[in-house]
Amino acid sequence: HAETVHKERLRVQKLQQEMLLLNEQLMVQSQHDALTGLPNRACLNDFAETTLTRALKNNCTIGVEILDIDYFKNINDSYGHIEGDRYLSAVADVLRRISDEYEDVFTARYGGDEFVIIYFNKQNSEICDIMELLKREISMISIPDSNPDGKSYITLSQGCLNKVPNPANRIWDFLAWADKTLYEVKRNGKDNFHLKDSFKN
Repeated sequence: HAETVHKERLRVQKLQQEMLLLNEQLMVQSQHDALTGLPNRACLNDFAETTLTRALKNNCTIGVEILDIDYFKNINDSYGHIEGDRYLSAVADVLRRISDEYEDVFTARYGGDEFVIIYFNKQNSEICDIMELLKREISMISIPDSNPDGKSYITLSQGCLNKVPNPANRIWDFLAWADKTLYEVKRNGKDNFHLKDSFKN
């Protein structure tokens, strides 16, 4: 009888461990983008709100960058969506390496070919160095034919707002200004980055 009870206890413990592991896996899946493996928009929203609170508490900067792949529609139309997904994953790999290398730099997929980077307590010069590094690293991802700019590699447009927040600010304010800055880069020729440090033109 004791042996039967012991075996049953071991079986229950094993089941509990398997359930815990499964729950952990499901939690990771729910917080990460299936294609790229980067944190997804839901995870980004939670992280960004937490980081904004930290920046307010410590009176330091939070930087929000939005970037996208130039001419991504052309890539999908020319090479197909499977190849398009491959280029999204390649860009995500570069972003992952950057977030692993730099402390307080968080990267996520925002949707489509858009990605977001959150910088905590970084100087403008530090962020510009990372944006330049990202531009350089992405240029190593070649495409079979030239894009409309005549370049035979992936290019990005990047826009960022980096400032010390005030209590009235919301993370949406930062995202909106980063997005506006991104489209200024796009209008001025793409394949570049720009950083602003205030809610002003």
